[in-house]
Amino acid sequence: MKFRLLSFEELQSLDKEFMGFLSKRSIAPEEWAHIRIKKQERALELIEAFSEQVFDQVLTKVEYLELREEKKYRQLYFKDNTYIEVGLTADPKTDMDFRDPEQLKDFINSVQKSLAAKLSVFRKEEKYEKTRNEEVFIYVEAGAKRSDEKSFGLMEMLYKESRAIQN
Repeated sequence: MKFRLLSFEELQSLDKEFMGFLSKRSIAPEEWAHIRIKKQERALELIEAFSEQVFDQVLTKVEYLELREEKKYRQLYFKDNTYIEVGLTADPKTDMDFRDPEQLKDFINSVQKSLAAKLSVFRKEEKYEKTRNEEVFIYVEAGAKRSDEKSFGLMEMLYKESRAIQN
């Protein structure tokens, strides 16, 4: 399985879509009730197939993600064949915590002070090791949240400015 099974709650919230999925496979609601009870292995196969379809549809729409960790902040842009990651890493000795929205806001408002606090800015572009959607899924499961082009662009600008300062 490429992703994971939808949780019971997720599956319940997509009941109408799931019934449409079953209908396309010529499985009537009464037959589904029978399969769920008497053919649990087949029921699991259908739920797996539906889960993959849902995740593929959702993940295909994702272009930008943001991942906040204690000492690392990343903006990610998922292209067709590669993804770009731009971020900040704080010196482990600092009290910076990028998970705290207030600290992140303070950082953005005082970039030079933060650079003096032993932050490093990084950028990388990599080919996908798995499919694009599987890579997006890995970041989402790690806690990444949706972002946007503007936020990614700000990190790109910060990266370029940090390179200019070093040169």
